[in-house]
Amino acid sequence: MNILAQILNITNNTFFLLIGGFFVWILKRERSKRNSIERQLSPTKHKIYTKLISDIFIILSSRTPHGSLFTETSINLMEKHKDLIPYASDEVLSTLYELISIMESAKGILEEELYVYCGKLIYYIRKDMGHKNKGVKVEDVITALYSQTNAVCEASPEKARNLEVILRMV
Repeated sequence: MNILAQILNITNNTFFLLIGGFFVWILKRERSKRNSIERQLSPTKHKIYTKLISDIFIILSSRTPHGSLFTETSINLMEKHKDLIPYASDEVLSTLYELISIMESAKGILEEELYVYCGKLIYYIRKDMGHKNKGVKVEDVITALYSQTNAVCEASPEKARNLEVILRMV
């Protein structure tokens, strides 16, 4: 009887080991498929996102003066970036749609709102492209955007105050 119990114990252990190995194999295979698909999509996403970021800088550089309403007339973002729909993450698409709807609304968009939405877009694009964004917050991206499109320095306290107002909106 003791030998029979040992044989059953070995058989049970082997069975569970085989089942566990099978599940590990399935998980590895699925992960490999997902990684392969992401590698194939990455160049397309990179090209699409690069065009969007370029347009963001064009919009920010051609905005109206601080405090006035911004209405986007030279670039139809949705038409120009309809190829984003199958590739962009949900966060990128929803932020872009919010930005477009505010820009097309009767009141238009304030400069401060524009920086917040553009900063969020770039942050979410970075996240979608695989960046962990550790140590980088939306506020950091907005500050970098503002610094690139405005001369922020000690000699310009007004620009520094504008940046503080924008960062409070996040």
